[in-house]
Amino acid sequence: MKPRLLLFAIPVFWVSTLLAQVRPSTVVRKSAEGPVPTVASLSAPTTLSELIKVTIYPSRNEVVPTGSYGVYADLENISAFPVMIFPNQTTLVVLPEASQPSACVNWEPAIFPTESPASAEKQKVVDPAGKNHWDNPLLIERGEHYLAFWDLEPASKKNPRSYSSRCELPPRWYSSLGFVPGDYAFTVEGNAYALQAPPPTATPPSAASTPEVTPAAAATKTEAAASSLAHDSLVSDLLSRATAGAIPAHRFSETKTLHVGLSQLTTLFAAMIGAFIAYWVVALKPGQDWDAFILVFEGPVTPPGEKPAPPLPASKKWLAGLSLVRNAFLAAVLGGVVTIVASRLSDTHFPVKVSVNDWWGALTIGFVAYFVGNKFINTLSTLGGSDSDSSLGKTATTSDPNAPKKDGPKVIAANE
Repeated sequence: MKPRLLLFAIPVFWVSTLLAQVRPSTVVRKSAEGPVPTVASLSAPTTLSELIKVTIYPSRNEVVPTGSYGVYADLENISAFPVMIFPNQTTLVVLPEASQPSACVNWEPAIFPTESPASAEKQKVVDPAGKNHWDNPLLIERGEHYLAFWDLEPASKKNPRSYSSRCELPPRWYSSLGFVPGDYAFTVEGNAYALQAPPPTATPPSAASTPEVTPAAAATKTEAAASSLAHDSLVSDLLSRATAGAIPAHRFSETKTLHVGLSQLTTLFAAMIGAFIAYWVVALKPGQDWDAFILVFEGPVTPPGEKPAPPLPASKKWLAGLSLVRNAFLAAVLGGVVTIVASRLSDTHFPVKVSVNDWWGALTIGFVAYFVGNKFINTLSTLGGSDSDSSLGKTATTSDPNAPKKDGPKVIAANE
């Protein structure tokens, strides 16, 4: 009897053990009170780095620090809430190497063309404690884009409040000599204020205050007025709460590497200086232009026992000095022209390729151009044809009456 009971008890024990292991996974628990999170709410951006997406663009492919250039950025609200930004709290930071001639860390407030065209001068000074820190608020709805601009014009009499005037030390004329063109980082830093709550609803205007119109037009006007009132109410609410510190400022930043190059005018000036130095290196050698000028200025040396030559008039001495200055100026022009032409030809299939990297590189190219400039120009002049095709610079051939004449071919006539 006992063996039979054991045979019956073993399957029962095995089945109960199996049910005990499966039961917890099959029990459906009651969910916690509250709304069930949806896919949209789980994917809604709420973190710091997901409020504003910044994309930086330069006004041209290569920016030049010695001239005026612009940078703009596409600000996109990728959050689930309306976001408010301010021009004086949306700044572009320029590093010292690219902020010539200031050579200091500079920043420039943004320009919002649709919001702040009349108060651009106020944006030239960033003062967090001042009222202008909260001027011209801009509300960006979710999914919207807005382009912010920065004018990086150097300081001048017409633009005394430029970003480059914020340096403690005044810019020097030689501060740009150490500039090396290359890729530099430009950073956009800003504060964004997000209203993480449903926007306040505005009361639509009453029907008594509006004239009688068609039902469709009345509905359209009512919706437009309600939308405008809601927008204005939201802007004023966000502004008051942000000014009072009730809404924390979320930070956004983006860095882009832009190529900063040397202007053609700076390259030309440096090359002319290099060629000017090269001319004087040659002119001061014995038997060159300087000795010829001294000979004219002081007069020839009279050998002993001979009558001294009459002194040259002052006009000839002045002409000799002007010739020396003219030669130096033409050498500078030659070096500048050859450097600019050679640097521009580097973008073509011309066999001569010259790349000017910085100020000192342009000076070096100008120095060398003084010695090879004539050959370079002669090479360019022969591209259109051979020298034999042109009579320019050739001596005209004239017939000499005393020269012996060659006998022409004799014609023998046959007599009939």
